[in-house]
Amino acid sequence: MGKTTYPGADLSQDRSKFSGITMPGVDKVLLHTTESAGWPSYPAFAPQLTVDILKRKVRQHMLLNRSASTLSDPSSTAVRENRDNVVQIEIVGYCDDKKTASKYHIDNWGYDEYAFLAQIVRWFHLEWGVPLVAAPKWPAYPSSYGN
Repeated sequence: MGKTTYPGADLSQDRSKFSGITMPGVDKVLLHTTESAGWPSYPAFAPQLTVDILKRKVRQHMLLNRSASTLSDPSSTAVRENRDNVVQIEIVGYCDDKKTASKYHIDNWGYDEYAFLAQIVRWFHLEWGVPLVAAPKWPAYPSSYGN
């Protein structure tokens, strides 16, 4: 089992009370945009990590081996936790085509921003053995919502 905290992460935004089960391992990383240009508050749910790649900051909300309450369990509409060994990383930013003017839109990120994100994903590969497999294209919001 790998480390349960990400090196250098800000741990002040603990939302572990919203976490689900302890996962036996981590074998997937899900990258998802917040559809905002600022840190979300997560009032009743949370991912494991939120990353602001423009500011090069990482916030950790729960142990990495605890399931995120932001992911739905497909076996039940009543349960809001994943049971598939996934770490969810919310990225402060947009993929909505209506927000392309924002510096937080994924099309406006440059090499340095994506390199910072790649460094985080690489850590999960080295620490937890997560395979590095990319989605063919980031689907645009709002059609991607819930998919």
